[in-house]
Amino acid sequence: MKPIPWHGWLWLPLAILAMGLGVMHIFIDAGVRIFDLRGDLDSAEFVMVLGIPLIQVWFVTCFLAATHRRVGGILGIAVLCLLWVGMTNGYPIVYCPPTCKEAYPLTDVAHLGAVIVGPLAGLAALSGFIVQWRSRISVQWMLPLISLVLAIGTVVALAHTSIG
Repeated sequence: MKPIPWHGWLWLPLAILAMGLGVMHIFIDAGVRIFDLRGDLDSAEFVMVLGIPLIQVWFVTCFLAATHRRVGGILGIAVLCLLWVGMTNGYPIVYCPPTCKEAYPLTDVAHLGAVIVGPLAGLAALSGFIVQWRSRISVQWMLPLISLVLAIGTVVALAHTSIG
């Protein structure tokens, strides 16, 4: 098996940064009490509270698969960086644009970072996927499919959750 060129691994540091920005955004949302999670949880809140940790675990699962040359893991990371980090964690910038008074300046770092790094990491992961795919490595499609289901499911749950 021939070694992967350096640009085939460029996605890794960007995706780790994107994952960190996503986690930071969740902590900020919890800290400023955007979601009222006291009392009984409705089904959307339940899915959201369950889905966010599952996405973080799935990020790690895809990282492990990708570092073992399973290109489905890289594609799974691309999906998570584009949909979860870029859209879910970056898009709220429209509700609280810079300079956002809630948890300033970390909110701006999380929003702007997610809007910039999420798509960059996703595109770099797609590039890394293409580099490895061209070397005729088979793709495990289950990894990106589960990434897609988790990202879309959590986005739908967040859309149906009441924001305080």
